Formats: sequence, C-alpha cells, structure tokens
Amino acid sequence: MKNQENNLPALQKNQQDLALLEQNKPYVLMLKENNEKWKNVTAEIKEDCLDFMLEILNIKIVDEEDQDAINRQLILVADLISRYFSSLTAEEVKEAMRMYVSKKFAEVKVFRLIDCVSIGEILNAYIEFRNQAIDPFLIKRQNLLNAPVEKSDSEKEKIFEDFVKMVFDEVLKNKFCVDSWYLFKELEEKGKIVKSNEEKQQLYEKELEIFVTDERQRLVKQNPLNKKYALEELVKSYQNGKRPTYVKNRCRSLLVSEFILKSGISFEELLTVLK
Repeated sequence: MKNQENNLPALQKNQQDLALLEQNKPYVLMLKENNEKWKNVTAEIKEDCLDFMLEILNIKIVDEEDQDAINRQLILVADLISRYFSSLTAEEVKEAMRMYVSKKFAEVKVFRLIDCVSIGEILNAYIEFRNQAIDPFLIKRQNLLNAPVEKSDSEKEKIFEDFVKMVFDEVLKNKFCVDSWYLFKELEEKGKIVKSNEEKQQLYEKELEIFVTDERQRLVKQNPLNKKYALEELVKSYQNGKRPTYVKNRCRSLLVSEFILKSGISFEELLTVLK
C-alpha cells in the first residue's frame, strides 16, 4: 500500500514542496522579495537608510563644514543608488553596509568614509554575493513551479470518460470521429472489433489511394515551382512497406466508428467495455 504522502494529489504535493522550500528561503532573498525596491520607497525610508550608513561607519560630524560636506556626499550617493541600484531594497543596502564593515567582501577594503566610489563597490559586491547565494534556491523554486503536475487517478478517469463521450457523440452525429482511433486497440483486444488481416489490408489500400490522391493535389497546389521534389517525397512515404500514420489511424477510426454505429452500444456500455 502506498504511504500517505504518495496518496496526496499531485498538485497538493507540489504546493507542499514549494511551501517547505519557502521556509528555507535565504535571508538575502527575503530582503529582496519582502521589501519595496529603492525606486518605490518614500523619501523618509531613503533618508533613514542614508543615516544608517553614517552610523554604521561611525562617521562623526564635528561642525557645520563637516555637515555640509557629508550632506553633499549623501545627495550624490542617493542619486547613484537611484540611477544604478534602484532595484535594490533599502534593507538590502543596509545589509550590504553590515557585510562591508564585517569584511565579508574580501575584494573591498574597509574605510570609514562615504562616497560614491565606496558605495558603488559595496553594492556591486553585495549583488554578486546575493546572486550566488540565491541562485540555487531560485532554480529549485522555478523547477517546482514549472514541474508538470501528474494528474490523480480520478482526474485521469474523468478525462478519459469525457474523451469517450466526445467520440461517442460525434460518431452518432457525423457517422465518423477522426480521433476514435485511440479506442481501437482496446476494442479489438476485447473482441468488439473483429477483422481479418485481409479485410484490414483492403481497407488500408482503399484509404491509401484516397490519401495519395488528396496529397498529390495539395502538394501540387502548394509547391507549383518545386512539385516534382514534393511528389517524390510523397511516394517515398508509402513505398517499400511504409505505412503513413495518417492512413493507419484513419482506418482504425473508421472501424471504431463502424462498431459504435452498427452495434447499437450505449455510451455507458462502451465505457464499461473500455475500462
């Protein structure tokens, strides 16, 4: 007997896998996905982030001249972020500064200063670090989102019943259903369609002749300048024992349609035979 997990509908299982994956989302990805991007946040949030930069670098402001110099630098830094790093969130900018002072970026030297050059290096190093950290997670997430969901047995049964009903109704209405060949093998194995090899061959030859005539006309019309080559390829498709799939399936559809019409079978009876 299958365990409980295997008995879960495939969609539910897929959702559970996704939920479990999301519980282990990397911290830097949470900073990215759970907060507004810099370009969308308020001026207050941006100002708070810039103030955080000064605080974490422990930059002291002694007099008004220092204040003016710092203010000018912060205006330039804010403009730099808005132009080239606007997809980062304010929380990511803060995290980048924390990692910088913690010497997590080996290629970036730590100085207690704030200017566009240093901030540009810090944010570029953070983006490279973040992308490497989150790529495996994003690939797993995308694979789960794109994974084909296996239908449950009840869903498969409903789809099959709907298909058989479509075939049955179309045969009754039009005396033929082009897709009914899907039911041929099962009906033949159950002894509902009984044809000798000679009868099958006669039907095939008749349908092949119709197919070749129709195809020749179509190819000549579609390829007036290159019809010789097209017709040669057509001949190759049914010479030396080759049997075009279209012709084989049409013969099967004819036999299935004939069985439904002549047997007087009901839809419910047909479904019982096929199950």
